[in-house]
Amino acid sequence: MQEGKSQHDILYDYLQINHNPLLFILDNFETPWNYKDARTDVKHFIEKIADFSCITLIVTMRGMEGPGDIVWQILGESQIPTLSMEAAREAFYQVSRKIKTEDNSGKIDHLNEQLDCVPLAIRLIAQLAKKISLENLLRRWNELKTKILSESGAQPGKLTNVEFSIELSVRLLDPAAKDLLGALSYLPNGVPNWNQTLSEMLPDVPESEIKVFQLLDCSLVLEKSEALMMLAPVREYIAARYSISDFFRNQIEIFYVGITELISDDSKPGGDLELHTLNLFKTFSQYQGQGGQEKAALCLQTLGDKYYFVSQYSTAAKFLTEARVKFQNINNEYEAANCLRQMGNIHRMQSRYNEAIAILAEAKSRFEQIRSEEGIADCLWSLGEIYRMQGKYNEATAALSEARVLFQSIGNQVVLQTA
Repeated sequence: MQEGKSQHDILYDYLQINHNPLLFILDNFETPWNYKDARTDVKHFIEKIADFSCITLIVTMRGMEGPGDIVWQILGESQIPTLSMEAAREAFYQVSRKIKTEDNSGKIDHLNEQLDCVPLAIRLIAQLAKKISLENLLRRWNELKTKILSESGAQPGKLTNVEFSIELSVRLLDPAAKDLLGALSYLPNGVPNWNQTLSEMLPDVPESEIKVFQLLDCSLVLEKSEALMMLAPVREYIAARYSISDFFRNQIEIFYVGITELISDDSKPGGDLELHTLNLFKTFSQYQGQGGQEKAALCLQTLGDKYYFVSQYSTAAKFLTEARVKFQNINNEYEAANCLRQMGNIHRMQSRYNEAIAILAEAKSRFEQIRSEEGIADCLWSLGEIYRMQGKYNEATAALSEARVLFQSIGNQVVLQTA
């Protein structure tokens, strides 16, 4: 220090006369950049430093934009980088010192998928794998999620604790952006085609795009194939700590009911329905909106039928199974039996004939209990088709003939012609 001169003045004077190249590395720059009311001073300082031709600046910080009015060259990805599955597996093996076996690799890949191949999460969970089996590790992840992603015995920090690292970013947000973050954590598919979908999904949320840019800047969400996504460790932590508000849940439920009703009205919905599959299932399996469990069950059934007709059988079965449970809970035995019948048809289309016969026989029994001739006939027709495919022509003839009689009695000429 010199009398009458500040630390900055001394530094600037030195840089003015220096002719050697200098490298400034400013690590974790979000700390001063977001410190209370210091941004103006920090901005002025770093911009002035950058003006000196002898200086090269390297800045690491959370966010998508570099600080100040400086033309930055981005090194690597601007969003949270993840590993390939092969690299994630190799990292897990190196940290955990597990022996490479086919069985171990399958379990490790499953764990890494659960963690979205986030490097810090993989390192921390692989350290745990030194002490406990992979089976127990999977069980603990399913039970505790990000709570287990910390380095044993270490002081919580951004390199030793995933939750601590995430919380550092959350602290940079204003309350409205935190609320939106909680809503996004509710959606396992994120927001597909978010530039168009977000305003339709959350029409009563002012300036939602501005809040999204805040989340992107803090690296709490990422943009992937035009979708707003959250990496699994971030999503699990936010969902547990900053759960979705009733307001946002209601908006999301209204949006997905609208999509489903387009299907039920035979209007073809957008071709990106598959991009919303997990969101749709979660919304209606946890539905709290208008119409209650009956509305949720009907939407699940409609979607199950839709996925059936586009040959996505495993997804269809998942939706129909949940729909059946909800119909049973509200004592709607007819639609519960209908879901069961359609699940039998799924097995039939997959050539899993023995399972299909058992399920259709149970559905037929349910329809008989509630005296639904149409339901019984539908089951008989499906059973007849299975017997025909198996070459059991006597059984096929008997089932289809009985179905024909029932269809005639209820005047179902269209199905009668098919039978």
